[in-house]
Amino acid sequence: MGDDLSVLSAGELSPYISDPLAKLFQCAVCNKFTSDSLEALSVHVNTERSLPEEEWRAVIGDIYQCKLCNYNTQLKANFQLHCKTDKHMQKYQLVAHIKEGGKANEWRLKCIAIGNPVHLKCNACDYYTNSVDKLRLHTTNHRHEGAVKLYKHLQKQESAVNSESCYYYCTLCDYSTKAKLNLVQHIRSVKHQQTEGLRKLQLHQQGLAPEEDNLSDLFLVKDCPPNEPGEYHPCTAGITPPHHITPPPQNPSWCTELRTHLAM
Repeated sequence: MGDDLSVLSAGELSPYISDPLAKLFQCAVCNKFTSDSLEALSVHVNTERSLPEEEWRAVIGDIYQCKLCNYNTQLKANFQLHCKTDKHMQKYQLVAHIKEGGKANEWRLKCIAIGNPVHLKCNACDYYTNSVDKLRLHTTNHRHEGAVKLYKHLQKQESAVNSESCYYYCTLCDYSTKAKLNLVQHIRSVKHQQTEGLRKLQLHQQGLAPEEDNLSDLFLVKDCPPNEPGEYHPCTAGITPPHHITPPPQNPSWCTELRTHLAM
């Protein structure tokens, strides 16, 4: 996956993030470490790891065996030399790193391939890469910067509510989620992009300038889930989208105008 952070098509929905504590960046090797800091992620990646001896080596009679590399020898000196090879050391570190993720992550051990043992993810953009430097370069992308702006807005809002029961809510799409990163990814969905484009078009037709910094109107953090459509709920009582959006007229000229506006 490259740096193309274009709108998600209907068939390209980002994987649902089930962990509400997930941060901006994640290690995709252990699938456990997550942080908002690239520096902390770099330290995690470069940490020296170890395995219990019984998990990677064995001595059976006069045979020295490396379980990781399927290497066998009768000479202890040869075995010691093998353990210093780049191939062995890389696989050793990778296996130890994978095991940090616990039992649920051990399926990765069945598909280990020697190569770059670094696999990192930007949870805001669903972007994967194999180095901290490439991930750092990704963070300069203007679409990532927009995602981080919303992420920080939600972080600020959640400080005022009970984080264990809060939901993150898009008022334009009536979309809610328990993990704020799902809402961050939601803004790239076709539904949100079309609804936002329609909203801006209607504001333009009314002679109103669209607000530049209206995150507080569009994205909310509430203590309990928003109501179902047509159902009263105290969490969303009094909450309405900043501007009512009327259903679009079904005619080709309107569709052309909307597409033109979205392309601006």
